[in-house]
Amino acid sequence: MFNFMAWIHPPGSSLVSRFVENYWFLARPQSSDRCQAPKLIPNTSANLVLTPPLQQHLYFSGTKHYSQQGSHLVSSLTQALEMKHDSELVFLGIKLRPGVHWLISQCESQELLNSIREVPGPLTSLNDLVGETLNEAQTCHQLDIALEAYFCQLAIPKAFGVLERTLSILTTDSGLLADLPYSRRTIERSFAKTTGMRIKQFSACRKLEDLLIGILALSPDDLSWPTLAQEFGYSDQSHMIREVKKALGKTPEQQMRAKDVVIDVYGDEFSD
Repeated sequence: MFNFMAWIHPPGSSLVSRFVENYWFLARPQSSDRCQAPKLIPNTSANLVLTPPLQQHLYFSGTKHYSQQGSHLVSSLTQALEMKHDSELVFLGIKLRPGVHWLISQCESQELLNSIREVPGPLTSLNDLVGETLNEAQTCHQLDIALEAYFCQLAIPKAFGVLERTLSILTTDSGLLADLPYSRRTIERSFAKTTGMRIKQFSACRKLEDLLIGILALSPDDLSWPTLAQEFGYSDQSHMIREVKKALGKTPEQQMRAKDVVIDVYGDEFSD
């Protein structure tokens, strides 16, 4: 039996930070009263999930289900993903920036969304860190060293560079894309190739992600649905409710009562 433990940290390496948003860790004892089947919200980033080799994982999305043992990669999501794992679990996670899933796997665009896959071969050595007795700072440092060595030798295709520059200026007003030194066709094709999404779809997914994070951060007394709809760029409250229900199967109010969603697989739920 182990004590509950969790943390989230950004990479300490500027090179790694180009490709990785954060590292996160969770150790949950069997007796934990946390939600046993939480939902991972739609998000625009994939996560490398490093776990002990015999740890079992089940994921459900609508009629689809995925069974995985040991470490794996959770792709970007356009629909909520319900997770059922061993009651006692250990996770070491690496949240990748948009497009990095494609960069490290070179898979087809349709495989970049709503999927659970094996960890790409060159990164399987990271599994060794799960079994080591390291403290928080040591783990982050070891990840920095391993990922620096990996990313510094990785060839960066033009499409990924186009994506990075597009993301750096992307707003709800896509007119700024005209400032990039690429044709609109090149931008759209590179974006779809590296993220599996069109720019409009990506922006809508990110807006929903930001909304759900905002809702989870508020107490019920502080919630104002019309204000949230306006703040996050929805045409009205009804539009916002429809989008949340489409992604999670529940209205925002129902979701607040259920309290069964998490962000970044498990990291953000346990960061408070």
